[in-house]
Amino acid sequence: SLSVVVSPDIAIVPLKGVRQKDFTVTVENQNPGAVNGEVRLVLPAGWSVAPSSRPLSFTQQGEKAALQFTVSVAAAAGDYVVQAVAKSGDQEFKSGYTTIAYPHIETRYVYSPAQSTVEVLDVATTISSAGYVEGTGDAIPDGLRQLGINVTMLSPKDIATADLSKFPVIVLGVRAYAVRDDLRAYNKRLLDYVSNGGTLIAQYNRANEVGNIQIAPYPITMANVNQNNTERVTHEDAPVKIVDPANPILNVPNKITATDFNGWVDERGTFFLRSWDSRYAAPLETSDPGEPGRAGGLVIGKYGKGTYIYTGYSFFRQLPAGVKGAYRLFANMVSVEN
Repeated sequence: SLSVVVSPDIAIVPLKGVRQKDFTVTVENQNPGAVNGEVRLVLPAGWSVAPSSRPLSFTQQGEKAALQFTVSVAAAAGDYVVQAVAKSGDQEFKSGYTTIAYPHIETRYVYSPAQSTVEVLDVATTISSAGYVEGTGDAIPDGLRQLGINVTMLSPKDIATADLSKFPVIVLGVRAYAVRDDLRAYNKRLLDYVSNGGTLIAQYNRANEVGNIQIAPYPITMANVNQNNTERVTHEDAPVKIVDPANPILNVPNKITATDFNGWVDERGTFFLRSWDSRYAAPLETSDPGEPGRAGGLVIGKYGKGTYIYTGYSFFRQLPAGVKGAYRLFANMVSVEN
């Protein structure tokens, strides 16, 4: 038999953006001998793909082939399915396995259909490039690329010496200050970047991992992991109150409404700010049942010519899951006009 896997498993296509998407189909030969065949994609009506198929030729068991296809998407907003099919002789194969292997558990093989969900999404951005500082590891850069944004991963040398002004926005990965000594050492360069007209987005950090530096342009108080982190909202469907509906971050280029907080996964967010200076705006509020409202999940401040944003909302969980409203809100955050 043949194992067939398609990636990405969730593809985001902006309704008004480039309507082409690249897919990779990985096929593994599980037969004891040679196999020949072809791979094709089954598409929704009106869509097209180049090439229409690709040949397969294996000489031995365990061989793999990674085959590229470019799909042209012609559809209104909505969710669609792209199905990969490998054919050998009169047999068709439409599923494959991924390996789950960790040191503390037995290796497992999970079979699933060789499908990608394509979300044609009413989302707009106003930028074409962004810088990203990796933290403890998250898939936000892939999410930005899905929106058509060219993402440059910034090295310690870049943070220390590069011309950061070429990026309209720089995003810091989850807990970046915990693992990037260069951020703590050169944080003033980042704040200067904001003052000179850039947008800096800091995803959640823990107070005890930042040390005694003030990472933001005006005072903020972060939650501490040793304080049992009460500044979190664990219910993914906790109501989100829009307390400042006129704030540009909720209006440009995408109008954010209550429906954009439907369908979130795992949690609303964690390590919200405990307090912040009056020069910041906090346009959203949410809380778990019976808890006081927490507004420290999205805090925005103008600084010089630029904008500083801190967020504890779990975009690092939402974007890989294809949560539409999270994409729309994050698109507004990276598109802030300075």
